Amino acid sequence: SYGFVSHITYSSCIVVAWVMHGLRTGLSPFSEGQWIGFFAAYLGLCGIQFWTRPFRLASAVFLAPMVDKAVEAIHTTLPISRKSSWALFVGGFNVVLPLLVLHSGLRLGTSFAGTPLFPPLAEQMTLEVKMLAVLGSVVGQVAAGPMGSIAGIMFLYEFKWWRIFLSLVFA
Repeated sequence: SYGFVSHITYSSCIVVAWVMHGLRTGLSPFSEGQWIGFFAAYLGLCGIQFWTRPFRLASAVFLAPMVDKAVEAIHTTLPISRKSSWALFVGGFNVVLPLLVLHSGLRLGTSFAGTPLFPPLAEQMTLEVKMLAVLGSVVGQVAAGPMGSIAGIMFLYEFKWWRIFLSLVFA
């Protein structure tokens, strides 16, 4: 349950930092040269998260019995093992739900604030590149949480994914 609470709060920090950056600069963090400014705003919000850790931990402890009940319900409803029930629950609540919060929050937050979500180049992206960005978001979320999700999109969006892949393969 702590992973869920943590991912939701950090996803919210990304949304707030994104909108703040857009309001300050008028640009998307995906625009060239804007990643550092956005990341600085995000780190500032993460510093606040340090002080909220006791509340996040208390929330996780409060949610723990509900998580146990949900996993038990999955186990009794579906013909899968308890371990698979945990994996399904964690996948849904630590990966899928934070991704939904992150991406819907970005879409709604930038729409309401009138700030850009993507730079103009994004409209020219092919379906294949957009699908790679979604894949990068999911892989990043699994690997490193909400910021990993944004980093996954960033690397794929800027077409640098192949450099990262090659550096990992030939490192």
